[in-house]
Amino acid sequence: MKKAFTYEWRLWTAPEILEVLAEAGFTKSKIYWEGSDEDGDGNGVFTPEDKGEADLAWIAYIVAEK
Repeated sequence: MKKAFTYEWRLWTAPEILEVLAEAGFTKSKIYWEGSDEDGDGNGVFTPEDKGEADLAWIAYIVAEK
């Protein structure tokens, strides 16, 4: 079998996800970005922000209300 385990990935940007949520009828949506400690590592504290920093890796949660 050729290409039996082939996947085509699509990475969505945060603004695209918020737009799709709005189109799906969610009235409020917010992104909570993880903060960083003095070493630049994640500190486990998530705060609502409109923009995140460009970084090699980050953790964020998207919360939406319908």
